[in-house]
Amino acid sequence: MVARPFPKVLSFWKMQATSNDYVCLNAFELDLSWLKALAPKLCERRRGVGADGFLLVTHSSKSALRMIIYNADGSEAEMCGNGLRCVARFAYEQNLVSSPTFSVETKGGERMVEVLFNNSQEIADIKIDMGKPDFELNNLPAKLGADSWLERSLDFAGFSFKVSLLSLGNPHLVVFVDNLAKIDINRFGPIIENDARFPNRINVSFVEALDKNNLKQRTWERGVKETYSCGTGAVASVVVGILTNRCSAKTYVHLLGGRLSVQWEDENASAFLTGEAINVFKGSYLID
Repeated sequence: MVARPFPKVLSFWKMQATSNDYVCLNAFELDLSWLKALAPKLCERRRGVGADGFLLVTHSSKSALRMIIYNADGSEAEMCGNGLRCVARFAYEQNLVSSPTFSVETKGGERMVEVLFNNSQEIADIKIDMGKPDFELNNLPAKLGADSWLERSLDFAGFSFKVSLLSLGNPHLVVFVDNLAKIDINRFGPIIENDARFPNRINVSFVEALDKNNLKQRTWERGVKETYSCGTGAVASVVVGILTNRCSAKTYVHLLGGRLSVQWEDENASAFLTGEAINVFKGSYLID
């Protein structure tokens, strides 16, 4: 299919998943080369639509479709759990797929998604097979001279944290704390995100265990700053919580924007993320 020339108007959906918000676009017939530069303009909250990220839904040679995600600063992310749930609902309601269960190609790997319905056959939640957590530091990447990193002390700007590092298709650093309210995420988030030991930068989650089935989390996301929710961060936190005996195989993660459910049965299994994805409004963006 020949891509259409640069359009003057883009039709989009504004979507949110536990208050992590996105501009979602059907890019099947668009030239993708110029869209990355558009991301910061679209995501700017005073001069654009306003969003944490820009989601493109387009062709895939191996899955039902492909998700491309740009952060608010224009950088490309490998994977995003909240964004993927939005893409799943968007694709299903736009009739881009014929089944409520389908595969999506991402830069962080192929993911299976399932649109879930309530008793009235309305869309309730989206469930994602997030794949197996990856603790290999070279895959993050991280320059720390070790094969893996689970609750080991690491210094940042004179402060020491016990951190865990893993990938869910994108890189995460998880820190469990006794009292989340005492953490200055706006201070430590950017310091850790941009630390030279993480060449591609890193997502940072501070987590408090409430009980065996509930975690409370705040996340500083690469290229965005603090967000109201982070799906891959929620999975990373539960995985670390299970490995350190803080939570159970099925745990709810409470974020500023709502609640997500994460399930991980054992180290050889995929982790599953379930939560809402909402269409907020539809609109047209005028291009200069």
